[in-house]
Amino acid sequence: MLKKMMWALLGLVALALVVAGVGPLFLPKSYSVSRSLDLAAPVAKVYAAVGDFQKFNLWQPWIRYEPSASQTVSGKPFTVGARYAWEGKRIGSGSMTIREIKENALVVHDLEFTSPQASKAVSRFDMKDLGGATRITWTLTGESAYLGRWFGLMMDRMMGNDFESGLQNLKAFAEK
Repeated sequence: MLKKMMWALLGLVALALVVAGVGPLFLPKSYSVSRSLDLAAPVAKVYAAVGDFQKFNLWQPWIRYEPSASQTVSGKPFTVGARYAWEGKRIGSGSMTIREIKENALVVHDLEFTSPQASKAVSRFDMKDLGGATRITWTLTGESAYLGRWFGLMMDRMMGNDFESGLQNLKAFAEK
């Protein structure tokens, strides 16, 4: 009986090592999180709230976790290169830089997280004019490091609620 228990324990340890060591080879390298919402607001008003980092904090979901976090906005709103940076004890630090922008249609950010763990991602806002209303789709894509691929499997669950909350905040802001 003791011998069987030892073999079972040894098997579990071996399985854990295989899962941690080789398992990520079989997991997707990239992840994607996307949420959409229809807003009863003209696309120009939605674009104004998304393309200007001065307005970003009026609806984005993460500042509520640490309102005292330092924030810096630089560059001209609605232009490639405009940048928003943050640093906090709870929310970590990083920056967003506008990579691509099309009036009333698209805003793409390069995201760089410097702490608690360095990583990069792309955040994208697609806006569709619905004739006085707007459908906005917020998408985050990125690639995970080898062991981080386990987190990639959970990314939609981890970030999805924040995206939904942010879009609801944006809806309330744009529909005023």
